[in-house]
Amino acid sequence: MLYLDTTAAARSPTTCGIPRTVRRLHEALQQLGPITPVTWSHRRKAYCALTAHEQHFLEQPFAHHDRPSADPSAVGRRLRSSMERLLCPGPVVLRGDETDERGHTLLMPDIVEAERATWLEKAATAKRLRLVALFHDAIPFLRPDLTPSFRQTDFVDYVRCLGAFDVVITVSAESRQSLLSAWRQFGCQPAPIEVEPWPMEFGPRGSADVGRFAERRVLYVSSLDARKNHMGLFAAAERLWSDGMSFELTLIGRRLRVRRHSQSILEAIAELQQRGRPLHWLQHVSDETLVAAYRQCSFTVYPSLIEGFGLPIQESLWFGRPCVCGTNGALGEVSAGGGCLTCDQTNTASLATAMRQLLTDPALYERLAGEAERRPFRSWAEYACALRNRLVV
Repeated sequence: MLYLDTTAAARSPTTCGIPRTVRRLHEALQQLGPITPVTWSHRRKAYCALTAHEQHFLEQPFAHHDRPSADPSAVGRRLRSSMERLLCPGPVVLRGDETDERGHTLLMPDIVEAERATWLEKAATAKRLRLVALFHDAIPFLRPDLTPSFRQTDFVDYVRCLGAFDVVITVSAESRQSLLSAWRQFGCQPAPIEVEPWPMEFGPRGSADVGRFAERRVLYVSSLDARKNHMGLFAAAERLWSDGMSFELTLIGRRLRVRRHSQSILEAIAELQQRGRPLHWLQHVSDETLVAAYRQCSFTVYPSLIEGFGLPIQESLWFGRPCVCGTNGALGEVSAGGGCLTCDQTNTASLATAMRQLLTDPALYERLAGEAERRPFRSWAEYACALRNRLVV
């Protein structure tokens, strides 16, 4: 039996990043054979079957809440607490080292906290359950200055437990190298590693639309996080607005669970809006609204300082929209195939210059949009097949 840890996707209507990929992965793996989604229970210290409302969050995250939200995880917590008064937690499915579960595989696609890391390490040591992880990034290790302290602590436990896994599948060559570096730093014996970049399917494929050039709408899809470099983007946009350039900048994404980590970004948004700048924060939105935003924009920006992959870049290209982004690490892996205008996103002048080019050069815009439209992407079905071959032994 194949079990999928869906804790990240089954507890709230968050559809960004890891929760979105977990949902698509669950859907794609279901087409290939039996799969049992499970969630981690802190009270029972074991993996449990999903309750009815958790299944809804996994399959239809906006069925209960289709409005924009600054913090969708809070919505999930409120709904979950009210539902748990009526529903018991799902029955325990996996106990790790307490029962003989040989022949079963647990696929774990998310970073975990210390308690779950301890459980996973014990399960790996007992050799009664095959453990496979999808690893996204080592940002808490590489850039602790951009990471909340509680995530740094969790990351050490998480990386240590991964060393005991049967195999770890990374989403990029960059994330593979950074995981190996973290293992060396923490004195861990490394597990076998394979690289499988994320596929790309997000609704019907978009096409290059040169008419969007005249709309002058710029989109940034990202949570309000220091490493996402919103402040650098605001400085670049302000430079262009001060030069008399006319364009709209739209932000889509949630604030962080610990609000103070997003506070400076929220204050900068409010200040620019008070000055009359055409800056809009739509908060966290449904997939349907996000698709519409991609289709309506002229191009996207993704000035993030460091990533394990860079999914919004691929999403932009999927809809035939050029993207302004950096080339460091995994960002370079994703941008190298065409459709991107690269720059030094850590430098205000460089970022502003790239944005100016896409706002003023129709020939450049048409070329990059055409490259985006022609970018080949692996489907979720193809990805699931490749992954399934690594999961079943």
